[in-house]
Amino acid sequence: MESEIPDNEMNALLNQLACLDLQGKHLEIGTAAGGTLCKLCSFYKEHKNEIPQFWVVDPMKYFNDQLIVIKKNLQKNNIEAKKIRFLICKSRQAQKIAKIENPSFDFMLIDGSHKQKYVTEDLMWSRFLRVGGLLCAHDFSPQFPGVFRSINEFLKNYKNYKVLFTEGSLIGIQKVAPSASHEVSLGMIFNATVQGFLSQITNSLSKRMRFN
Repeated sequence: MESEIPDNEMNALLNQLACLDLQGKHLEIGTAAGGTLCKLCSFYKEHKNEIPQFWVVDPMKYFNDQLIVIKKNLQKNNIEAKKIRFLICKSRQAQKIAKIENPSFDFMLIDGSHKQKYVTEDLMWSRFLRVGGLLCAHDFSPQFPGVFRSINEFLKNYKNYKVLFTEGSLIGIQKVAPSASHEVSLGMIFNATVQGFLSQITNSLSKRMRFN
């Protein structure tokens, strides 16, 4: 029921949110039991007097009755579920809805699958992030190479994003200027898929060699 983001990382994020004027839509990709969602909503309720509209993208297959558990967690924290829009599907499927509605987000938190292909696909949401908005990714660490490589590749390709803070394995990136083209190309997704596959094979071979 608690957030999977450690206290030091969560405090760093909340400190940034306190300084930034992010009143528009918020997006969370991967919510587990909704612990982080509850902390973010509680922060806004206490410090900003208004909870922004949240979109939560999650296929709800992490554990049994995941959505029921999340709603109980929201209720326990006195957060109205009507503030949350649940898109119960994978990230790429939810993006089809976004392409139709063309939302503008002030804040995004990527904390779903750690595979390089899926993290890169999650970064496609950044095209809906307004200038001045904040994009955060959890488990940004060499310990999680899929996340680490995807974020670094994104920063290399899109110079209009600047690292605002890092704390532990949480990174915060601000969009400081409009993008010349839509973020994350099909070529980047293809490369991420190949690199992830090769990394998986390399790790598997390495494990076999250690046990032989």
